[in-house]
Amino acid sequence: MDEKTPRKHLRLEFGLILISLMCSVAGFLFLYRPEFLFPNETNQNPLAQAIMKIEIESDTTWKGGIAYTVLKTSEPQTDEIVGGGNMTYIYTAYGISIVVQKQTDYGYLRVKIDADSKCVADKTTRNIYGKIDITWLAEYAG
Repeated sequence: MDEKTPRKHLRLEFGLILISLMCSVAGFLFLYRPEFLFPNETNQNPLAQAIMKIEIESDTTWKGGIAYTVLKTSEPQTDEIVGGGNMTYIYTAYGISIVVQKQTDYGYLRVKIDADSKCVADKTTRNIYGKIDITWLAEYAG
């Protein structure tokens, strides 16, 4: 293995994260904007906005992205996230999509999302370069 192989590997992984995030955003748009699928129907129950707390817990390094909507009529905004260990992000949004991947072949990665202080998603991976992908919309809050 030459010196460039690890760099190619990291570029490929980051490319896969970006593709996964784009697919999540596309799915998010179709869920969030049903008029794309059903142009003759109106949404009688508008989406509710929620305070979303995203907790990332890990014993290794990770990177990924978060897509979210702050206004019901807006397109999703995206933030790139890079870190190691534990981190917390807070958004007030109608929906959120997150993709995070470990940057090592060891350790664990956990992503937990609370919406209005209620746990709505909690996923963990210990896989080599494991990835977590979560999409959640406030309209599904119960």
